[in-house]
Amino acid sequence: HVHQLVGLLKSEKLVDYSMAMLKWTWDITRIREETMLSDNVVDVVVARVDRLPQEAREWLKIGSLLGSRFCGFALSTVLDLDKIDLATALRTSMESGVIEKGKAGTYKFMHEKIYRGVLRLSREEERPELHKKIGVALWAATEGRPLHELENSAIF
Repeated sequence: HVHQLVGLLKSEKLVDYSMAMLKWTWDITRIREETMLSDNVVDVVVARVDRLPQEAREWLKIGSLLGSRFCGFALSTVLDLDKIDLATALRTSMESGVIEKGKAGTYKFMHEKIYRGVLRLSREEERPELHKKIGVALWAATEGRPLHELENSAIF
């Protein structure tokens, strides 16, 4: 989590390594004001989700409805994006320390608390409709084949 915190602070230009002085420099007051610095690094990353572009938050919201680990194929199917567009779309979220790329085209939230924070982006009353959208898109992509035929597919 320390690497994520330093990466977050560097990306926000709140800390910098001075090659001239050979040391890190920062303004702690500005860091506190701009990041709502918490004793818990995960809280800082969850707060960062709120500052992501709206489109990235929407994609993460759908991803969270697929689970704390989700398949890139499933997300790209629901969002109607090809693999390259999906990778580009999720880059901001990965650079922010919210998700990371896993094995075999999967993604996962960096921490359960981050996952729960993103899941809260979808209101309880809108979840049935979003789940329906996900189900319809995946059903169409798999042509209604039974789950036992899809065990080794990219969806799971």
